Parts: sequence; structure tokens; C-alpha cells
Amino acid sequence: PGPPHPPAAPGPLPERKEGGEAKDNMVRQAIDHLRRERPARFEELMNLRRANPKAFEEELRNLVQQWRERHPKERAPTLPEELRARELSWRYHDTQDEAERDKLRAELAEAVEQAFQARVKIMEKRLETMEKELDTFRQRLEQLKANREPICKGRTEELLRPPELNWEGGGW
Repeated sequence: PGPPHPPAAPGPLPERKEGGEAKDNMVRQAIDHLRRERPARFEELMNLRRANPKAFEEELRNLVQQWRERHPKERAPTLPEELRARELSWRYHDTQDEAERDKLRAELAEAVEQAFQARVKIMEKRLETMEKELDTFRQRLEQLKANREPICKGRTEELLRPPELNWEGGGW
């Protein structure tokens, strides 16, 4: 097995503050990145988590702040199904019990399937919206083409009038 991953937090979840989900996502993204890109630093952080939870929280705040500075773009929220898959992955890597690993592997496969289906559904909705917008755009284009002559005549007359006779340039 690879390096350990942070397990799900024990006990009840703390009360969520405004923007809590986005912050949780950012923490998870920062930790995932650290685990992939700097495994030794990730291991130090996990050791600190076990040895000194208060220092770990402070270090985690610093890590998230650094992540924000390096990734200033607004990020799409992570799907709950994807968060569930990540949590199961972390739990899988945290346990040495083979029976528990088998159970978690099966749960992870199902969570990944659900995350995939959720992404497909989002893409289908997005495509449907884009198709409606495209249909509307085509209709407007056809209207413009059908009314070419009066539109061009009106605009020509507008441009030929002295500015003081135009609505915008009348100074009133």
C-alpha cells in the first residue's frame, strides 16, 4: 500500500459554517495534491496529526492558505459522490485489515460508479441547455436575416441624422 491517507474524522461532524463545504473541498484538494506531489511532506503532516492535533490544525490552515494563493481561480464544487469516493480511498489506505479492504474496495467501486453517473448527468443537462441556447440563437439569426432590409434602412437613417437629433446625442 501507498502512504496513509487521512481517515474520516471520528465522531459527529462539527456544525457547518457559511462556505464550509467549499473550505472542506479546498482542504481535501490541498491534501490530495500534497499526497501526490510531496509524499514525504504529506507523511510529516499525518504524523503531526497523530502526535499534536492542535499543531496539525495550524499547519493545515497554512497549507490551505498556500493552496488558495497558488490556485486563485474559482473552482467548481466537488460532487458529494466524488467526496465519498475520496473518503473511501483514504479509509482503504488507512486500514491493514484485508477483509475491511475488500469491503472498502467494493464500496469504492460503487461510489466511483455513482460519481461517474452524477458527472454524466451534469454534462447531459449542460448539453441540453446549450442546445436550447443554440436553437434560440438560430431563431434570432433567421429573424435578422428576414428583416435585413428594414434594419439596414433604419440604421442608415440613424447614422445620417445630425447627432443632436438622436436620442443618445440630444443632450437632454
